[in-house]
Amino acid sequence: MSSETIQPQTVAPTAPATGQADSLPAAASTSTTLVLIAVAIIAILSGGVSVGVYHLVMAPKMIKLAVVDLPTVYREKETAFERALTKENATPAEREAALKIATDFARQLPKALDELAAECACTVLASNAVASRYNVTDLTQALRSKIGL
Repeated sequence: MSSETIQPQTVAPTAPATGQADSLPAAASTSTTLVLIAVAIIAILSGGVSVGVYHLVMAPKMIKLAVVDLPTVYREKETAFERALTKENATPAEREAALKIATDFARQLPKALDELAAECACTVLASNAVASRYNVTDLTQALRSKIGL
């Protein structure tokens, strides 16, 4: 055996060609910037779509309100009923008809109010229950026509 020792060889790193060293980081930063811009655009679009879908589908619709002057309608019907009952020369059949008018009115009124609410797709309130009438529809005349006044 020889007394020679084997020394490991070290390989010197090779330097890239001129101009190539500068282009690698620039290309990496450009692609990173494009990825970040794409992610930002996707985030903005998905947020916008989410808000739009919520607004159209999930958000509660504005409640429409309408009023009816129930005391006036009651007084008008009561006056008609009273005239029929207190009419001179009223026959018992006419008085029975007046009582039938009163019972029919008691049945018609809730149905007429429900129909009004369904027709206008709104909540119908008694006018004396509303403190302010800004942008509220008055359906009293429609109720009168439904119950025959």
